[in-house]
Amino acid sequence: MTETKEPDWPVSWPEWVLVTLREFEAAENLQTVWSFDNAPKWVERMQVELALVICPKITKPSAQESGPRFLARMIGHQERLASRFELIAKMMDEASPHLEKLWKMLDQAMLRQGKSAYAKWQEWNRQLEADVDRFCEQFLAVCERKTAIIDSVYDRVSGASLDEQAEYHSGLGESLGMELIDENGALLHATSTTSVYFCMMAYWRGVQKMRSVSALHIWLCRCLGRGITGDLDRVKKICQRYGIHFRRPGRPRKEKGQRR
Repeated sequence: MTETKEPDWPVSWPEWVLVTLREFEAAENLQTVWSFDNAPKWVERMQVELALVICPKITKPSAQESGPRFLARMIGHQERLASRFELIAKMMDEASPHLEKLWKMLDQAMLRQGKSAYAKWQEWNRQLEADVDRFCEQFLAVCERKTAIIDSVYDRVSGASLDEQAEYHSGLGESLGMELIDENGALLHATSTTSVYFCMMAYWRGVQKMRSVSALHIWLCRCLGRGITGDLDRVKKICQRYGIHFRRPGRPRKEKGQRR
């Protein structure tokens, strides 16, 4: 992904390069597509952050870099990610029977907790599944728009000058050699914060009901461990960054006209 929504592309670059880059900008206009129904603003912002981890930013071009080379590096980056996602999807399909068995065991364990607890579990599971499905649909929609743009680039390259074609293919080869996922299948550019964000986003309804940053920190430590979660100050900074506010303890405020 490009580093900013409206970068300052050099006016000296070929017109076909500038047209393609603007099409990419429009395709990845995340602010208009990433949201959960009735979710607070911080959830939408966190979704965007996670999307940028899945499709990481490409640094702005250097003063010496040509337009065709920069565009090719960006397209090669997208192609590399697409091939890795296909591999991950295949691995998930193969693991699906085992995950389903594990989920059934967890479901049975919750059922033994009583009808009330089981009903809450089912509702939480339904909401989580809907949220994750929505996130995936929006992410795939962005990927599909980018794929259509990439398909159109090949015709534009063939109509460019020989020097521009040489620059383009050189940059494409460079980017296709980048490694994005380690031997364990984890994104090389992901950090421990990625896990914290995903956990908070997936359980955002529960986070909204928490009464303090301390409660959120304790919950994250139980889910991820203290090593990944970090200390309380780290979680406080995350909450400050995203404007996450918690319910104050005490009786709920009554509406006007209600008797005390």
